[in-house]
Amino acid sequence: MSDRFVEVPHVPTPSPNVSDAVVMMRDGFAMVAYGAITGGRDHVAGVRFDDCVQVVAGGPNDEALHQHRWFSLGLRHYTIQVCGDSPWAREVIASRDKHGIAQDAHRYQHFVLALKDTTIDVLAASITHVDLTKEHPAWWH
Repeated sequence: MSDRFVEVPHVPTPSPNVSDAVVMMRDGFAMVAYGAITGGRDHVAGVRFDDCVQVVAGGPNDEALHQHRWFSLGLRHYTIQVCGDSPWAREVIASRDKHGIAQDAHRYQHFVLALKDTTIDVLAASITHVDLTKEHPAWWH
């Protein structure tokens, strides 16, 4: 896989109208709840990242996304994308080599959520859409 960003299929599209996102990390997985748009309506969607190594949330917002260091690699507005051979993933894995993850570096992917008011970088083994409307959400157990 090249060092270009491509959209992750089968996850709700982030909404350009909703700026809120919540990030939680626990016991090697992370959960991000964010404003999404499906079928023309805004709602809260969630994605779970399993075997999560690192999560970084911060700027830039949508108006300054063109200044993001991944923009030249294909990062786009209001998307959830993955980069195959990410320079950031290599940096994080090298910095955590004392934990022995470098030998399994091929398992990890660099995901980016480019939202209205923030971008969220995640280094994890996988991403899964979760239904946040369930009474007992399976993503926290």
